[in-house]
Amino acid sequence: MIHSPVAYPLFLLLLLGLLVAVFELRIIAYAYRKVGVRPRYVFAVLLLSLLGSQVNIPIYLAFRSRAGARRR
Repeated sequence: MIHSPVAYPLFLLLLLGLLVAVFELRIIAYAYRKVGVRPRYVFAVLLLSLLGSQVNIPIYLAFRSRAGARRR
């Protein structure tokens, strides 16, 4: 059998990434359970919060003066 020298480290990296993702999802699900969100709604809440983070609603608008501009 011929193996690529890069295959083993890539497999370990993929396995580590999968392990971290599962661990993180369990922690997030635990946190949502403590807040009162049922476990079956955790994925929907995560998805909606991800989609909602793409919307930027400006609450405050601050004007800056230019460095060389004269004030009245």
